[in-house]
Amino acid sequence: KATGFPTPSIQWRVNGLFLKPKLLLSGHSLMNSSHVLTPGRSELFLSFRMYQAVVVQCVASNRVGEEQASTVVAVMSPAIFLAVPRNAELYESQTAVLHCRTFGIPMRFNFTWTVDGVAMVTTGNESNGRYQLRQGSSLGSVELVISKLTMADSGNYSCLVTNGVNLQPNQSQSARVTVKEARVSIIPSSPNQSAEAGLPIR
Repeated sequence: KATGFPTPSIQWRVNGLFLKPKLLLSGHSLMNSSHVLTPGRSELFLSFRMYQAVVVQCVASNRVGEEQASTVVAVMSPAIFLAVPRNAELYESQTAVLHCRTFGIPMRFNFTWTVDGVAMVTTGNESNGRYQLRQGSSLGSVELVISKLTMADSGNYSCLVTNGVNLQPNQSQSARVTVKEARVSIIPSSPNQSAEAGLPIR
C-alpha cells in the first residue's frame, strides 16, 4: 500500500527484475500473479520451489518520486549434501581429514559425526582428544580431523546433518577409513662380505 499525490502506481521486483507474467529464476519457473486492489494498493502472489530464496521489492512511484520496500522470501528446505566424505587409506601416526558440505534453508546446521554408529563430536570447533570438528572454507562445510592415527581408528565414519526442517529423516553420508601399520625397513648399503681375520672389510 502506498499513498501520495498524485496517487502512486505500484510495481514489483524480484531479485532486482521487474516481474512479468512468468519469470525464470535460478533455472526454475517462478509463477507470479499481481492484483491491483485499488489505486495505491497491490498484492503479489508467488509460487516457489524447494531451496529458493529471493528478494522481493514493492516499488511505488509517481511523477514526484519513488519509494520502495523490500523483504527476503525463502522456502524452508531440509539439509542436503553437496560434498560427501571419501574413503581413505592412511598409515599410523598420519592425520585423516574427512570433509562434507551441505545446503538447506535455514542455513543453521547441526552436524554429528559417528564411527561405526557411535557418536564422536558434534557442531562447533570442538576437540575430543585426537578428534576435532572444524568449520570448512564455506558456510555449511565441516571437517572431521583425526590426528595421530592408530589401527584402532579404522572404521566407517558418518556425517549426519539437520537444519531443523523435518520433512525427511536426518541426512547422512559415510566413508571408510583404513589405517595401516607403519613399518620401517632397513636396506643394507652393500652386499654381505667376508674377510680373513685381521684384515679390514672393504
